Amino acid sequence: MDDVSQKLIRCRVTNKDSISSLRWVELSSFKLWRYMMVTKHGMQVDDCRSCLWMGYEYYTEDENILRHSGEAFNVDCIQLTIFDESNGFLEYIDRFVLRDDVLKFKSLLIGHVSDHIKKKGGVEVEVYPGVCIAKYGDGSHLNLGLDNDL
Repeated sequence: MDDVSQKLIRCRVTNKDSISSLRWVELSSFKLWRYMMVTKHGMQVDDCRSCLWMGYEYYTEDENILRHSGEAFNVDCIQLTIFDESNGFLEYIDRFVLRDDVLKFKSLLIGHVSDHIKKKGGVEVEVYPGVCIAKYGDGSHLNLGLDNDL
């Protein structure tokens, strides 16, 4: 992963059975992701907080300063690299998950790749250990451009 850090939104997602979990979504994708979770899947998305993800080595270099920035979570980046045969280029897909959930999500993500691509060796998976610093507060400061009634 080339980026030393990534801006994320940490939020709580609750499904129709009232089961909730934390998710980390890239800031640039959050609006569309939230819209899809709410309107298509009928989930509730709340408790949104801005975060900064960084590789573990980067975090440890400045841990004394960064630990005052917010709540720290061990969040790893799972990166799928898929060769898009039809266009002739590589596609990179990043997902951020709690370290304890890496194996489960890694398996789920690979399960979404077509057997054709897997058989040709057109997919690679890397896991980058990291830390996510969630800003203290309730997230009310976020202006994400979405109607709160969603």
